[in-house]
Amino acid sequence: MPAGTQTIPVGAGPQKKYTVQQQPPAGSCHYRKTASGEPLPDLKCTPGATSPAVTQANLKTTICRPGGYTKGIRPPVSITSKEKKLNAPLRLHR
Repeated sequence: MPAGTQTIPVGAGPQKKYTVQQQPPAGSCHYRKTASGEPLPDLKCTPGATSPAVTQANLKTTICRPGGYTKGIRPPVSITSKEKKLNAPLRLHR
């Protein structure tokens, strides 16, 4: 792996029950930049994760399925709305 790169952690995958996640403190998120100067999110504040439910063998029935994948795995609006409100005071600093 090239220097300075990180592996993406494996997440829990789709859940039967979601909970509101703790948000980082206001002002603690900072942009980082690519070699070409493009801004990228702070990995501590927007870490991302891979899903253990998605494999090379099942891409056609997961990621590439007709009708879309994200709708089937996204937490309900009752969770994402609360997280958005908690994140509203956060400002990303350069």
